[in-house]
Parts: sequence; structure tokens; C-alpha cells
Amino acid sequence: MNNQTGANLNIDIPNSAMVGGITDPKEVSDIGVNAIAYGNSLFQGTECTKYKIDGFNACSYISIRDANADLGLVALVQMHVDSFVNGKLYVFTSTANQDIFDNNLSIFEQMMNSFHASGGIK
Repeated sequence: MNNQTGANLNIDIPNSAMVGGITDPKEVSDIGVNAIAYGNSLFQGTECTKYKIDGFNACSYISIRDANADLGLVALVQMHVDSFVNGKLYVFTSTANQDIFDNNLSIFEQMMNSFHASGGIK
């Protein structure tokens, strides 16, 4: 998480070597949960029933970074959604200030629901 204000929505397609043969989105999310950096805390652990990406199972988790006035950091919420679509890992992230995260969640969910691996977002 960075020092941004506002909101950020991303889709990443990591190199397959980065996931070391893992093909289960729960394993990817669990790795993310276990790697939450110092200064951040887990808000929601791995959840694998709410989302699908292009018809494929997806898992999510949510972390929070508290504000730190000494470092000039605003409070942020970051949600990760991991899914393997046609054998390729897609990582969707939404990062926003804590006070606007919930308002942006529906936009993030629409983005994920409109994603099709063969043609991007429709």
C-alpha cells in the first residue's frame, strides 16, 4: 500500500513462475494474508464464496493500513481478489482511503463482474 489518497483499481496478471505451480486461488490469497506487511493489519481473512471472475472461483482478503501522521500516511483499505481463469492467475486489487472504500466497492465489483479473460473488460 502506498501513501495515496482517493481510490485505485488494478488488474494484475503475474508471471506464472511467481506462483510456483499453484492453481488454487485460496492458496494465493492465503499467501497474501500471511505476507501482510508491518504497519498493516488483516481486516478480513481469505473468503472464497462471494466472487467469481469470468465464471471461475475467486478468493479475497482485505487489509488495512492505519494512518500515521508522523510518516504522512493516510488510513487505507486494500482488497485483493485472486482467481485462475483458464489456468492464468488474475489479481484484482482495490485500494482506497478508509472513508471512501465502501462507496467504491460496488465499482470494483462491477469491474470484476464485467471482466472476460478473452477480451478484457466489457
